[in-house]
Amino acid sequence: AELYHFCASILELVIPVYKSRKAYGQLAKCHTLLTNIYESILDQESNPIPFIDATYYRVGFYGEKFGKLDRKEYVYREPRDVRLGDIMEKLSHIYESRMDSNHILHIIPDSRQVKAEELQAGACYLQITAVDAVMEDEDLGSRRERIFSLSTGSVRARVFDRFL
Repeated sequence: AELYHFCASILELVIPVYKSRKAYGQLAKCHTLLTNIYESILDQESNPIPFIDATYYRVGFYGEKFGKLDRKEYVYREPRDVRLGDIMEKLSHIYESRMDSNHILHIIPDSRQVKAEELQAGACYLQITAVDAVMEDEDLGSRRERIFSLSTGSVRARVFDRFL
């Protein structure tokens, strides 16, 4: 399904186990797989089409119970088959389990600008909306790319400045 980031994360969890067991053959296989996975990620990210395997969601956190996350917004990248309802359910489950009886979690399902001072004190709010990655200009030469120098050459990483 071209979900290489997940494969890499799983292998990175397995590697310490193989190290502790001194299973060097398995370690070699893992590192070979990781090399292939990271090369696939590089191919994916250098493609002029922005992450065709992904959907993006903007998540805003509002409420004192969120601590440092309060009044912050992040863009989450999810596999393309994850729909808005799925991520709402997933994040609701994660954050409801962290709430106590004094705090209630509310979902703000629309994309209106949230005025934190108008929200109910003591409650926590998640604003979750689907967004699309937007490039400044479709001209390949003017796309914003950051090039990182590595010992093996250059790697291009797509950087999105705006989401709709």
